[in-house]
Amino acid sequence: MDGEIDRRHVVGGLAGACVLLLGGVAVTAEPPRVVKIESEFGAVREQSADVETRIVVENPNSWALPGSHAIEYGVTLNGIPVASGREQGVRIGSGRTVIETTARFDNTAIPEWWPTHVNGGEESRMRTRSRVELGGLPVGVSLPAEETDITTDFLGSLGEMEASTVVLGDREIMTIGDQRAEWGDADGRRSPVTFTTEVENVHDRPVGIDGTDYEIRMNDVVVGSGKTDDPIALAPGESGEFTVDAAIDTPKMQEWWVSHLRNDQTTDLAIAVYAVSVEDGERQRLPVAILDQQSTFETDMLGTGETVVDPVESEADQEFAEPTVQGTESDWGEVRDDETDIETAVTIRNDNDEAFSELLSVEITQTTSIAGLTVASGTDDIDSLPRGVGEIDLVSTKRHAVVPEWWAAHLRNAERSVSRTEVSGEADVTVTSLPLDLEDRESTVSTDLLADFDRDTGQTVTAAGTGVALFVVHGTTAEWVDPTPDRGPIRVRADMENVSPEALTIRNIDVVADINGVVLTDDRLPAEYEFEPGERRTVELQITLDNSKMEAWWPTHIRRDEVSELTREVTATVEGDITTERTTLEFLSNAVEVETNLLRG
Repeated sequence: MDGEIDRRHVVGGLAGACVLLLGGVAVTAEPPRVVKIESEFGAVREQSADVETRIVVENPNSWALPGSHAIEYGVTLNGIPVASGREQGVRIGSGRTVIETTARFDNTAIPEWWPTHVNGGEESRMRTRSRVELGGLPVGVSLPAEETDITTDFLGSLGEMEASTVVLGDREIMTIGDQRAEWGDADGRRSPVTFTTEVENVHDRPVGIDGTDYEIRMNDVVVGSGKTDDPIALAPGESGEFTVDAAIDTPKMQEWWVSHLRNDQTTDLAIAVYAVSVEDGERQRLPVAILDQQSTFETDMLGTGETVVDPVESEADQEFAEPTVQGTESDWGEVRDDETDIETAVTIRNDNDEAFSELLSVEITQTTSIAGLTVASGTDDIDSLPRGVGEIDLVSTKRHAVVPEWWAAHLRNAERSVSRTEVSGEADVTVTSLPLDLEDRESTVSTDLLADFDRDTGQTVTAAGTGVALFVVHGTTAEWVDPTPDRGPIRVRADMENVSPEALTIRNIDVVADINGVVLTDDRLPAEYEFEPGERRTVELQITLDNSKMEAWWPTHIRRDEVSELTREVTATVEGDITTERTTLEFLSNAVEVETNLLRG
């Protein structure tokens, strides 16, 4: 025996000598010895695989052993026969003879062996028996059984995985911490395995699923798949332990075994546990992996019996892209008697594939305030998002009843209002919700209804019948006085000079004002003013508009594309000793265009 023989090869032989007749002469012959056995897998078929074996026999005699000999070879795994072979017509020469034989490995025995391996802590004993039958001799050479311990650690790689994070878009949702797995009691039908994972919600919103789907792949052979109905519900910052009771389909292990041999005894193991949602009784897998681990293991079944396992960094099958809003645009919609719609078009980009897009829903709330007063609000639920760049339409409603209050605030603020539309939203991705980045819009609306009152150039009040000048108005000013939702008082100051040769009295001043046909006032002022000939002084008038009528004005304003016309007509009686005239006070009468752009800035 030389140095090639190691502790794995058992040398056997006969203890005694044999007597042979060579040329009629009886000689003493030493029995041959088997000094080395080497085996490897050869051709692989679905039902069987070849085990190619080299048996080294040493004949210590100086002559060849006469006759034809035979080799028998058999292998068991945990007592289950898995391979056997017989080679006849073998000749043993002087010295060393290499005998090559092929045994047939029974792949169909793998499902029977597998439960014994799992239940034995992933340990098996391979027992190999060989015998050389010497033709013409009543004796043979038998090897004592060669035993090899087969060990695997299919699930051990889980414990070697570093903590991972479930990410949706750029947001971390959950961390996956300690992961472990253990076998249950396997049988010829099922090989139970329990996966336990520590999970923590690192999102600022609740995270939850209704159950899981699991899949166990070995060399692309799905050896186990199924579902669980155990939910996960974690508040922000909450952690917990999540368990999945799975199983391998034991008969599938024969298909795996064939792939394992064809891949030089190497297997890529992939274990994935996907989140599931249940809505209206319908179960749907989410493209979110709660557990996604991969490893590669390589066995040496006919050699050392050891297994080398290498964890593999898994790559997410699906990439989630948060929907982004590229712009919003609002305009007035349908105008009814009591309310007006605000229609908002949101341009949204959704780069997710069909799997995520079908699960995405969006809730968007928009609130419009004018001069600090909320005038409209609404929430829209969008059950499905367009893929790529698309548009979704939102509708909120402005009640006309709020217009007088807004209008009063607008007047108090020197006819200036800030219109602000705040848009907020979130995307429901079933597992959790994600805030959407929506842009608020703000614009400033200004009017100047009293602009025509601020004049410093002379105006003449003439007699309607004769055209004779009665007064010269050297200038006017006006201001709003404590407007309320009911009243809009205007204080007007006029610098007036009596240019007639007689004393004059202005009385019975009638004021009519309307906006788009909505009458804001039709009233007679109680004041009267007396002027001596040539007298010049400033007089004060108060015109009060009915702000409550602005509710009726609003729909006319929107229907005219936010353009209105405010008209004032002031008439009065001018009396003197000679003159009595009913005339229009042109310096108080005018038509003013009111234009706003409340939603578009």
